[in-house]
Amino acid sequence: MTALLRLLDTGTVWVKLSGADRIATAPPDLADSAALARLLAEHAPERVVWGTDFPHPNTHGFMPDDGHLVDLLADIAPSPQALRRLLVTNPAQCFDFA
Repeated sequence: MTALLRLLDTGTVWVKLSGADRIATAPPDLADSAALARLLAEHAPERVVWGTDFPHPNTHGFMPDDGHLVDLLADIAPSPQALRRLLVTNPAQCFDFA
């Protein structure tokens, strides 16, 4: 985690906050995954984007509910500004949408 945070600090690295189902310690509970995503979003709010990872490759016996993944956004980006940045502003910048 320290290495990832240092990479984000360079200002040249982007992180996609996804795969909550693959890193959760006790799926279907994804709270620990959401907490990690929130930490990253708070650490480098200008360098994170979000995705569901649909169609969920590399699942390990647990298929996440996309609605539940969307619900996690309230924990990951709790303010309207943070949510807009995560879903609109940052992807536009990262992927050069003009």
